[in-house]
Amino acid sequence: MIFRVCLIVLLSMSFIACKQQSALNNTQSSVVKDLRPTVIYKTKNNYYFNVPITLSANKDKIVSYPAPTDIKTGDELLLPTKLAKKYLLDNRGVGINSVFTKYTYSEYSSFTNLPSLNDFKQSVIDDNPFIEMWISKETLSVEEINKLIKTKSLNQRFERIK
Repeated sequence: MIFRVCLIVLLSMSFIACKQQSALNNTQSSVVKDLRPTVIYKTKNNYYFNVPITLSANKDKIVSYPAPTDIKTGDELLLPTKLAKKYLLDNRGVGINSVFTKYTYSEYSSFTNLPSLNDFKQSVIDDNPFIEMWISKETLSVEEINKLIKTKSLNQRFERIK
């Protein structure tokens, strides 16, 4: 009898602990998602298929670049989402100091070895590619963003950083 009671108590405690851990994981996941800003931008030329890397503010050093596995989810390339009036929604981590390389997402995702830093530097197509860049701490749907673009109301939910 005591064994059964102990077993029931242990199973109940395990169930409660798992449920609490699951809730904690969901909270942490949504917190991380909420921390990632929404970035939209326009470029001087069509760099839609080109892999971005990030340079230092003075553009003399490479600060970050993706691993070939970072630009894909399963079989889907993390290309930017096309928006109204030639704006793009970032899906990879573009920022104000980002530049585009000659490497396409498709080509780059198949690399088994990363290019050297010198090769990355040589691959930069345009070291000042952005016409506009907007950032929001909110998570907005494509429909919401397109409505803001079409009504020339981006400044209501976004901050212009370029």
